[in-house]
Amino acid sequence: MFDHVTHNFIYGMKCLTLALSDGKSCYPIDFSLHREKGKKKDYGLTLKQRKEQFKEKRNAKNPDYARKAECDESKLKMAKRMLCHAVGHGINFKYVLADSWFTCESLIQAVRELCGGSVHYIGLAKMTPKLRYQTRKSKRPQNIHELRQSL
Repeated sequence: MFDHVTHNFIYGMKCLTLALSDGKSCYPIDFSLHREKGKKKDYGLTLKQRKEQFKEKRNAKNPDYARKAECDESKLKMAKRMLCHAVGHGINFKYVLADSWFTCESLIQAVRELCGGSVHYIGLAKMTPKLRYQTRKSKRPQNIHELRQSL
């Protein structure tokens, strides 16, 4: 995982959590743990640390086997999977609120397909000039600077 203080990759896990909020309380519904290989593909560990790391052959029938596989799965892919899993278990919601890191066409489309299109996505648009957004008012896709000027 990248440490923005030291500007190095360090060994650590990221926790992705799906939570349901009623405006007063927040209820965790699902989670997944993730690790990053880093630029050197060493997970932020020295060779000695990698050799000393605990390793265990896991039985494919046990739940820990699936959790181990999730560690290297894309957080975006896991977010989609967790949303579908929640709907499949009868958890109802009208909106999905996500960090701007998650805002992309594929997640918005996946959210809009939930529950026959009744679920809406709330997330900040990325401020990258390369990306273009089509709004109901615009006749053509515009970058973020063009959208600001049209407001």
